[in-house]
Order: sequence, then C-alpha cells, then structure tokens
Amino acid sequence: PLPALIFEANSAAAGAPLPDGQLGNPRGRFDDGVVTGIGAATSRLWGLTAALTADERTGLTGNQYTAPLREDLLRALSLSIPPDARNGLAQQRLTTVGRTVEDLFRAVTIVNPGGSYTLATERSPLPLALRNDLPVPIRVRLDIDAPPGMSVTDMGEIVLPPGFLPLKVPIEVHFTQRVAVDVALRTADGLPLGEPVRLSLHSNAYGQVLFFITLSAGAVLVLLVGRRLWHRFRRQPDRADLDRPDPIEVALAYGDDETAADGKSPAGTARGGDDA
Repeated sequence: PLPALIFEANSAAAGAPLPDGQLGNPRGRFDDGVVTGIGAATSRLWGLTAALTADERTGLTGNQYTAPLREDLLRALSLSIPPDARNGLAQQRLTTVGRTVEDLFRAVTIVNPGGSYTLATERSPLPLALRNDLPVPIRVRLDIDAPPGMSVTDMGEIVLPPGFLPLKVPIEVHFTQRVAVDVALRTADGLPLGEPVRLSLHSNAYGQVLFFITLSAGAVLVLLVGRRLWHRFRRQPDRADLDRPDPIEVALAYGDDETAADGKSPAGTARGGDDA
C-alpha cells in the first residue's frame, strides 16, 4: 500500500549518511560578515519603519517609503550572480543601503540653538525645535537628562510631521545658576535619532517671587500717592503731614521775617544820624 511505501522511503532517507566535505560550491557562499551586516541593517530599517506613519497629504506610508531599501538588501543575497562576484557585489549593496539607513536616522533631529536660554521663572517652559527631513511623519520621544533640582514633564509620544515642529517642554527648577541640559531624540521604541544637543540654561528660580514683591511695592506706592492727592483735592490735612509744618506756611513766615528785618534797618540808621 501507498502509506507503507512512503514510510519506508522516509526511513531510508533519514538513515542515509551525509556526503563528506562541503555541499555545493564553496565560492558561492556568502561571507559571515555580509550575512551579519545585512541582518543588522534589516533590523534597524524595520525599527525605523515601525516608527513611521502615513502622510495624510500624499498618502505615502512608512512601509512604502522604506520598501526599496529592503528590496536592495534582498538583491544583495541573490544567487543569480556568479559565485566569484557574489560577496563583492553583496558588500557593495550592503554599504550603500547601510549609509542610506543612517542618513534616514540623521534626518530626524533636534535643532541646536547654538546659544543659551534664560528662564525668567522657576516654571518657564524649555523651548525646543524638532526637524524632520523625511517625507512621512514619525513617532518620537524626547530624552532629557535633567540635572538635580530640575524636574521635566514627560511629553509622551510626539508625532513629528515633515518639516519643523516648535515645542515648549514644561519644566520646574529649584536653583539659581547656569546648568547644561542634554536632550536627545528617539523613536517610540527607543532607537536614537539624529545627534543629541546640549543646552545652556540660566535659571532664575526667584524671578516670580521678585516679580510679586515689585508688584506689591508698586501697588502700595500708587495707593499712597492717591491718598495724598485725595486729601489735597478735598483740602483736608493728611495725617502724614500733621507732625510736620506746612511748606506754604513756612514760606510765608519766612517772607514776613525778611520784611520785618528790612523795615527795622532804615529806622536804626536814621536814629544814628540824628545822634550825630
């Protein structure tokens, strides 16, 4: 019967010894370095593709955008190439695709301001700008290495569209000094994107307190001036002036004293002439 014949054939194939030596043409095998490199490039490319989303304007998806690179990696393992040239051409394709993949990762980055920020208060937001040179949006996360005394609110997953995206990261500082803050950008799964930047921040943690003190002092000054003008308008004496003489009365009294002194001097001179 047919089942018995199939069983006998499988048993004979399983017990047959393998031939000595390598199977096939040894020159047609791919080097271990090529195979490992293609595996690493494929893994990074799939990691980037998983973070890409569809562009609503063009309809282009992340899978469609990276498909040509995956196809190039498959062509690198083509057996249609003569054995003597397989490894060389595979290495060339791998190098080209690897550089392109790294360029894609560098195309999404944080714009380096090249200067320093001054935080007016302890709750002033941290301004950042993200850049995406890819034709499709990408899901990213911010990785901020905050120094001691500074807390950062996690903004979660950010969908970065093509172009620039300004951000204001909520932070809170509890010191007054100049510090350096390292900021990096990663995909939603944690793959690094672009180059990290170092921001120089000058924090004035007491700026809000000083603002309220200045505002309170200004309000008190306005009240005092208004009170004095009100009393002057109603011609009522101000309590603050009760212990001091009125400047107008002092001026009038000073004028009367000078007039009296001028009146006495001619009389004394005349009497002196009569005595002579």
